[in-house]
Formats: sequence, structure tokens, C-alpha cells
Amino acid sequence: MVGQRWIAVICFAFNMGCGAAPAQAQQTAPMSNPVFAQPVTLRGRLGGDVVQMQLQPKKEDMDSVEGSYFVFGGKRNHGNRILLAGEVSRNKVSMEESEDGGDVSGQWDGELNGTTFRGVWQSDDGKLSLDFSLELVSDDRKPMKKIAQHNKK
Repeated sequence: MVGQRWIAVICFAFNMGCGAAPAQAQQTAPMSNPVFAQPVTLRGRLGGDVVQMQLQPKKEDMDSVEGSYFVFGGKRNHGNRILLAGEVSRNKVSMEESEDGGDVSGQWDGELNGTTFRGVWQSDDGKLSLDFSLELVSDDRKPMKKIAQHNKK
């Protein structure tokens, strides 16, 4: 009897589900902003440049996103994608970027209001700041209306 209790405690502590069906994917609480709970594409301006960004939720961290963006016309990073990773707190998003996959090359701090993600990008050395304004892009405008309603203040 004592041995069975210890096995149950060990199984619970390690989330092994002993004696139960094999564990499926762990369920976590929903993301604080449902827009970022699925992959999204945004397009708009970073300073004077046109950019396109793709973001998706990180599987390991609730309220975290990862993705990339590129500048149309290859004006930055030779047209290669620039990696992004950051956190979401309701309508506020803060992300670091990396041009080489290792070193931080910039910071995005913004807010999603309706279907518009707007804020300030800053270079890693802090010498350059640019305003950005990106719009959620979708072929089906119906879900965008639901998103807009959720994110309006």
C-alpha cells in the first residue's frame, strides 16, 4: 500500500499518468490574445520600408510568439528573412529580432488594436528608432472582423 502511494506521487510529480492512457499533448491555458494563438501574417511599413511578417505561437511557452519578417526589395539583410521571438501580453507585443539567428539586431515593441499592430522598432545599439504599422492579412475577412472586435479598446 505504501509502495503504491509513492508510485502515484512519483507519477504525478513527473506527469507520467501511471495506470492511465498514454499522455497526449499537454494542454495549457489559452494565450492572453487569441489572435496570436494561431499563425498570422502582417504587412505594412517599418519606417519607409514595406515589410511582411509571419508569427506563430511558440509551442513551449504560453503567451510567446516566434516567426520572421522580410523587407520588400531586399533593402535589409539582403532580402533574407529576419527571425523574431517575443512575448504577448493581451494587446501588447514585445519581440527581439536576429538577422543571423544568434545575435539580437533589433527590438519591436507595439500594440495590436483591431487589425493594426503599431509601435516602435529600435536597433540593437539604440541609435535608430522607426515607427511601424502593420495590418493583419487574410483571404477570409470574416475572421478579421472577429479579431478586430476582440482587440478594440
